[in-house]
Amino acid sequence: MEGQSGSVSGLDLQSCDLRGTLHNLNFSSLSNLLTLNLYNNSLYGTIPINIGNLSKLITVLDFRFNHFIGVISDQLGFLTSLSFLALSSNNFKGPFPSFVGNLRNLTTLYLSRNDISGYIPREIGLLRLLNILDLSFNNLSGSIPASIGNLSSLTTLALHHNRLSGAIPPEMNNITHLKSLQMAENNFIGHLPQEICLGNALEKVSAQMNHFTGPIPKSLKNCTSLFRVRLEKNQLTGDIAESFGVYPNLNYIDLSNNNFYGELSKKWGECHMLTNLNISNNKISGAIPPQLGKAIQLQQLDLSSNHLIGKIPKELGMLPLLFKLLLGNNKLSGSIPLELGTYPILKSLTWHQTT
Repeated sequence: MEGQSGSVSGLDLQSCDLRGTLHNLNFSSLSNLLTLNLYNNSLYGTIPINIGNLSKLITVLDFRFNHFIGVISDQLGFLTSLSFLALSSNNFKGPFPSFVGNLRNLTTLYLSRNDISGYIPREIGLLRLLNILDLSFNNLSGSIPASIGNLSSLTTLALHHNRLSGAIPPEMNNITHLKSLQMAENNFIGHLPQEICLGNALEKVSAQMNHFTGPIPKSLKNCTSLFRVRLEKNQLTGDIAESFGVYPNLNYIDLSNNNFYGELSKKWGECHMLTNLNISNNKISGAIPPQLGKAIQLQQLDLSSNHLIGKIPKELGMLPLLFKLLLGNNKLSGSIPLELGTYPILKSLTWHQTT
């Protein structure tokens, strides 16, 4: 695509099987370039220092899925018109790029799947137009800076699979339009963000394999937009019946390996899109509510390793897609209902009858 002067304004070379480095590319000759897309090639080497000579008008730079190495060049900080910067799935290493605070027009920043280390700088809070921030699968450490609360336009925040630690800053409650919050497999402590779903837009939340404690935030309990929830392997607590509501869009929820107690609510049966419900390894007591048989999309149900009593409700036999039912290590009594015993699709059924 050419501009009015006849020079190139857009360069889209994604998935062109390009090989080699960028060191012989004359960036100064691309004075009118608005977009440079090198997504999914086999380019390698470092980002040349003279990349800062690119057009100051460039808005899109996509280097994802290549083999670039080294520290991310500070020269990118001179490209102040950038709205989309994507460097994911390369072999970049070194500290979090300090220049990001200069890129005030960014709406999208992808740095995932590299080996970026050190702290997330407080300058990240200067990017007030950001919609998407993906820093996942790196080697980041330290705590989330309080300045992240300035990113009130964020819809996606991905921090999973790092070495981040500390408590979630209360300033995160200012981010009320999140659709996806991914914090899994870090070393976070303290409570989940209290206003995590204040804008009622949250669809996906993953915080598994951290050290979160305390109750489920009220805003999460009332978040009817939820689609996928993973909170397993923390130390979350609270009455399971009071902690969760009815979610018309919920597809998957894993609450296993926490400290929830109380009895299962019949409301789970009103989650008609639910395919996976895992509440194993908690302190749940009482009987299995027969209303679970109304969650007709349910495929996997794991209630093992709790303190459940009573009989297995025959209503579970009304679940036409159920193929995995784990009820072992409870205090259930009676026999397996005929409706389950002859169930053709059920591949896995574990339970232990009390004597």
